[in-house]
Amino acid sequence: MQTIRQRRLFKKIEYNILENKLHYKTSYLGGESEGLVAFENLSKEKTTHKATNNIILLMSLFFFMLGGMSFSFRNDKGLDPEMWIAFLLLGIVLFAIYVFVNENSWRIRTYSNGFLFLLKKSPNENTVNEFILKLFTERDKYLREQYLSLDSNLSYETQLNDLKWLRNIEAISNQEFNKYHSDLKLLYAPKIGKIGFDR
Repeated sequence: MQTIRQRRLFKKIEYNILENKLHYKTSYLGGESEGLVAFENLSKEKTTHKATNNIILLMSLFFFMLGGMSFSFRNDKGLDPEMWIAFLLLGIVLFAIYVFVNENSWRIRTYSNGFLFLLKKSPNENTVNEFILKLFTERDKYLREQYLSLDSNLSYETQLNDLKWLRNIEAISNQEFNKYHSDLKLLYAPKIGKIGFDR
């Protein structure tokens, strides 16, 4: 799966996995925005993010309380006996909005101090999880192809730094790092006359 489309209230989000980056586009009332996140800038740090609007909840509770008070005093002179119905309806509408705008998302960190947000259940939980797995797989594949080639024409330090970076961003495991580091030392041993390199 290379594309996922998500909808929430008046907002549509589309993510597309490209060859070396992730493209996203958000459409909302009044406009749209889009951007790109290079795979080099995409972490595999995925955390749960819940967004709620407590102001709407408080307003809803306030109208429920007014509705209850109006119902209790509906027979008093000078008060509209049907006022409690209006307050109750307002409370219900606001509570429905509160429930609808709550977002339960996956938050993926980027190395530019930003985040990507994918709704956990839009269009469904399985589709979202598959898309994220595909995104991380394509990211690792691209980074390994670009930065995990041992070449005696490149400097030892540059290649060692690439290996360390790939390990730090979880594109390769510690075991893979150790293997490639050993291979790198062997590659340069004939030139230097020894195998003892510092990490």
